[in-house]
Amino acid sequence: MAHGLRRLAKKQLASARECLDGGKSPGESAVHAARKSVKKVRAIVHLVRSDDGRRLSKSPKRLRDANRVLSQSRDADAMTETLATLLDREPRVLSQHTRARLHRQLAEHRDALSRAVAEGGTWRGVTDELSAIRKTVKRWSQSHEGFGAMAPGLGKTHRLGGKLMGRAVDGDDADSFHEWRKQIKALWYELRLLEEFSPSVKRYVEQLGRAETALGDDHNIAVLCGFLGESRAVAGEAGAMRQFLRQAGRYQQELRRTAVADTKAIYEVATGAFVREVRQAWRDRRPNRETRRPASRTSKAARQS
Repeated sequence: MAHGLRRLAKKQLASARECLDGGKSPGESAVHAARKSVKKVRAIVHLVRSDDGRRLSKSPKRLRDANRVLSQSRDADAMTETLATLLDREPRVLSQHTRARLHRQLAEHRDALSRAVAEGGTWRGVTDELSAIRKTVKRWSQSHEGFGAMAPGLGKTHRLGGKLMGRAVDGDDADSFHEWRKQIKALWYELRLLEEFSPSVKRYVEQLGRAETALGDDHNIAVLCGFLGESRAVAGEAGAMRQFLRQAGRYQQELRRTAVADTKAIYEVATGAFVREVRQAWRDRRPNRETRRPASRTSKAARQS
């Protein structure tokens, strides 16, 4: 397993760098794909660190910085998609004139951000950082092979996710749900390494995936609403915009309820019991192979990425 994690990390870093085309200005789909690969590597780094990981150097910070750049670009694209979704749900709230102005303003915002990133050499910096991280992967080391290589990190992710779920439900604010979403996605990535070996793990992956998607849409709405609150495009339609934002808020509540319903059974289980269940699923599906071919455990996840 430990060797397989390093192998998958190298593959995902190479994929992210390829998406960014060596530092040239990438398109929306390329940025999205690179961001997904970087998030997978961050999940692997968490597993390595949690298992007494050594020789990671500055990889966690470098990955966090790279993800921040990719997230800013993705948020700009996501606002346009989210606006279209909300307008489809409520087509009569805003006039055609205001809708057109909003789309134009979002496009200008996205283009300005893209120019700033390109002109500042940011993409080149990100690709160089990804290459530097990839060179260090072979030196990463852990205390365990087999399932033990991921058990400590899996437990930490599950425990923190349950804690943040309670905080999000109690606080019912966008920031709390966004923080919880990060842990949902981390657990989703971690369990995907094992989903081919167990129907129960596969079911968890599906539930976490639905919840992450719902809270991703919730976050995109929150980002868009913040942008619209300062938009000059809605002058003269303040009443209509307030109605639009109220309806967007109701949709966010639907999305949050969906996420809670999909993951409640996962987080109600005590962390120790959850890890033991996943460990048992690992053993039941592939007996006597835990130490013989550790790299094969992640091969399918790598191919599907």
